[in-house]
Amino acid sequence: MRRMIVLIFSVLVLTGCARVQASKSPLPSPTLLAFPPTFTPAPSSTTTSVVPASATSTPTPTVKPTLSERQLILQQTSFARQTASPTLRPSSTPYHYPEVLALTSSPTPPSIPRLTKHEWLTEPILLEFGMQCGDGCGFPTGQFTELVLYNNGLLVRVGDGLQFTRLTERETCKVLNTIDQAGFFAYEMGVYRNPFDGAGGPYLTINSWNSRSDSWPALQEFADPEQFTDYAESFDTCEPGWCPAPPIISPPIRDVYRFLSSFDPGGWKSYIADRYYVVIHKTDNYSYGDPILEWPSALPVISELFDGRAIPAYSFILEGEYAQLWQAVDVETPGYVRSGDEWFYVNSQFLFPFQEERVDQILGTQDAEFLSGFESVTLSCKVTHGIYPIPTP
Repeated sequence: MRRMIVLIFSVLVLTGCARVQASKSPLPSPTLLAFPPTFTPAPSSTTTSVVPASATSTPTPTVKPTLSERQLILQQTSFARQTASPTLRPSSTPYHYPEVLALTSSPTPPSIPRLTKHEWLTEPILLEFGMQCGDGCGFPTGQFTELVLYNNGLLVRVGDGLQFTRLTERETCKVLNTIDQAGFFAYEMGVYRNPFDGAGGPYLTINSWNSRSDSWPALQEFADPEQFTDYAESFDTCEPGWCPAPPIISPPIRDVYRFLSSFDPGGWKSYIADRYYVVIHKTDNYSYGDPILEWPSALPVISELFDGRAIPAYSFILEGEYAQLWQAVDVETPGYVRSGDEWFYVNSQFLFPFQEERVDQILGTQDAEFLSGFESVTLSCKVTHGIYPIPTP
C-alpha cells in the first residue's frame, strides 16, 4: 500500500513539471563577447519522451539549452582587461585574435603630401637610426646606433664590425625623399602603443627640410607579418592579462623601419671609431668571478675622480689620441677596476661623429681636418632625385 502511494505521488509531480515547461516560452540564445570564453561549457542533453503511437495528447516541447548564470558572468568579464568595449559576435562563430586585429585595429594611412623640391641649410647629421634599450640595457647611452647619414654623404653603420661608405648628393636626397614619401612626417605622433613595459625598440631621428624623432618599442617583433602571426596565434592560448595586445602599426612606421633595416648601397669599408663614451660607477658589489679590467695608466686615476665628491658616477668622452689608447689596450667593458682600496664598475660605448652625450669631462681632441668636412652646407633635394622602393617581407 505504501509503495502504491509513493508511485502515484511521483506521477503527479512529473506531470506538473511537464505542464510548467510547456507553458514557458523558450529563453533567447545569449550573445557572446567577441573573444572566446576561457572555459568549455558542458554539453547539453535533451530528454525525449516516448509517447505511445495511440496517444492523442500534444507532445512536450524540447527546451533549448541555456547557459547558467555563472557562465554568462564569466563570458562578460573574462577579457575585460583586453578591451573596454568589445565587439559582439554570435557564440557559434567565436573570434580568434588575428581576426579581431584585422577587423578593428587596421590603422588608416595618413595623407602624405606630394614630393616637392626642398633646399635648406643642413646640420652635420641628417639621419640617425638604431635601437633604444629596454630594461637591463647593457649600453651606457641607453641606445645602440646602427646607421648614421651625414650632410657630406658619409654613411656609417654597424654591420660586419664598424663600416662606412659614401653616397652622392643624389643618393643622399633619394634616401630623404623615400622617408618623406613613406609618411614619416605625416603620421600622428603617439599612434604607436608600447605593447610591453620596459621593451626596447627602433628609433629614428631625421634632420632634413623637416625634423622629427620617434621610437617604437618592440616594433622589431611585429613588423614582419610572420612574426606578427606567430604572436597573434599564441594569444589564443594565453591566460587573460599575460599576453598584451600587439601594437597598431601605422603604414609609415612599418615602411620606414623596413627600408632602413635593409638599406645597403654597397661599397663598405672598415671604419675605426675615434670616440668613446665611458661611464664609471662606484660600487661595493664586486664578487669573485666578475671580469677585472686593466685600466690604462695614461688615463686619470679612477679613485681621484671621485675623491671628495659625493657622486654615484663619473663620465667622459675619449677622443683622438685617448680613443686610440683605449683601442690599443682593448678594454673589454663592462667590467670592474680596482683603484686604491675601492672597486668601480666601468662601461663604455663607441660614438659616431657628432653624437653627443652629457659628460663630466672630454679627454683628447678630434681631427680638425676631418671635422671640417661636415661644415653646414646648403642641400637641394629634387623630385627628380627619385625614391627607393620599400622592401616587402
